[in-house]
Amino acid sequence: MANAIRALAMDAVEKAKSGHPGSPMGAADIATVLFTRFLKFDPADPAWPDRDRFVLSAGHGSMLLYALLHLLGQEEMTIEQIKQFRQLGSVTPGHPEYGHTPGVETTTGPLDGHDSAAIAGAIEAAKRSDRPSLIACRTTIGFGAPNKGGTEKSHGAALGPERSRRPGRRWAGARRRSRFPPIFASNGAPPAKQTSRRGSPGSSASRRLPLRRARSSNGAAVAKLAMR
Repeated sequence: MANAIRALAMDAVEKAKSGHPGSPMGAADIATVLFTRFLKFDPADPAWPDRDRFVLSAGHGSMLLYALLHLLGQEEMTIEQIKQFRQLGSVTPGHPEYGHTPGVETTTGPLDGHDSAAIAGAIEAAKRSDRPSLIACRTTIGFGAPNKGGTEKSHGAALGPERSRRPGRRWAGARRRSRFPPIFASNGAPPAKQTSRRGSPGSSASRRLPLRRARSSNGAAVAKLAMR
């Protein structure tokens, strides 16, 4: 089964000409052991209340989850849907989306990690909910780095002295050129509008927010932001 996951991930990403085959290929053995020996689930009834939940927090590795659902016989995850990976209207988007794809337990990946107002809005929406929330942010690697932003060249290597000087204008230009999907909080509530600049990045009032361990109503451990 692990090699079948790898093959599906490679082929789907190759056909789409985009995506991340590395995570599905690397985690294929782990997923095979979990789903064939330990997890309690029913592919014919992905909403079964007593099921074990598998949450893929690394949403960019979504082909791992889609390949699993297909190989386990989940009805809607056909080979045609695998072939439509990352295509508009398919049940195999680039990042898993809860409520859109049967068998997906949570949405991971849609929040713009460079938009401070959107981040604040998602946190405020999560605070208003009485349910545990998971907020995932999508960022551009090397954001603001001239010529290397958004590429593997900004990972694991220095940018060079010339490229490290006076980046402010380049950051602004990169932000204007960016295009991101709509923002949603994990509990479905619309994010609140930002009404104050206090605490925005770079301001004297901004503070690091520590993580607090808490427990949800069903006893599962979750991490919540301790707002102060």
